[in-house]
Amino acid sequence: MVLLSIILPYIIITAISFTLSFVIKGLIDKFIKEEEMYEAYEEEHKEELSKKLTKEETKFHKNEINKLKTKFVPTKSMPIFITSALLESVLFYIYGCSVQFFMYSFLTMILIISFVTDLKSYIIPNETNFVGGIIGFIYAIGTTIFYKLSLTYRWEVDLLLGGIAAALIFAMIGGISFLVLKKEGMGGGDIKLVVAIGFIMGLKNFIQIFVVSFLIAALVSLFLLITKKKDRTDYIPFGPFLCIGTYITMLIPAMLTATTWMKLLMQ
Repeated sequence: MVLLSIILPYIIITAISFTLSFVIKGLIDKFIKEEEMYEAYEEEHKEELSKKLTKEETKFHKNEINKLKTKFVPTKSMPIFITSALLESVLFYIYGCSVQFFMYSFLTMILIISFVTDLKSYIIPNETNFVGGIIGFIYAIGTTIFYKLSLTYRWEVDLLLGGIAAALIFAMIGGISFLVLKKEGMGGGDIKLVVAIGFIMGLKNFIQIFVVSFLIAALVSLFLLITKKKDRTDYIPFGPFLCIGTYITMLIPAMLTATTWMKLLMQ
């Protein structure tokens, strides 16, 4: 019975991950297919779209693009199922059956979708970003109110500050890159994704995510340049690095990292 009580949660997580893998893969296929059709439409009407359009012409093209929306079709994917089950199991082992576990599990699903779509098609879907941002904001507000009303009387605003700071920092990076380098340094999808990450992970964790993500991105970019698989003009999506940095921080929170560094410095 003791053994069953230990392995039962992981069996349930595996079953849920198997079901969710159909949804995740179906959404990934939908987003990538739509992006390919959008690009094909823009290429086909390149000359017309490059001209100054009237309101009627703009409305017409928007309607035509909206018609390219595809239906969601659940699709199986063993790699996504295995990845999802593994990540969720590790999170459960660390956080147990807690609100934090469920929020991190929810964010993990968004990270998987964002990782694959950004890597394959250079997009991070607005749909998942909006859902993540809304649920993250509700979670941040709920946590803030809970701490305010609890016996600790502690005014906890770390989660709210995380979402706000994430949006401001990435918007600033994108703006500076556009003004100085004359190119998009941080896409709109990245900015929307970090808002969801910030609200769920909090300010302290987001600072660590920011540092870890850029460090990994720098190392990978340097490797690609040295091996000549990419050159300086090639676009390298930042979303996958952001997803990796976020999950690393889920496993090793900022407070744990800070405590470890303090112990090392005091030796």
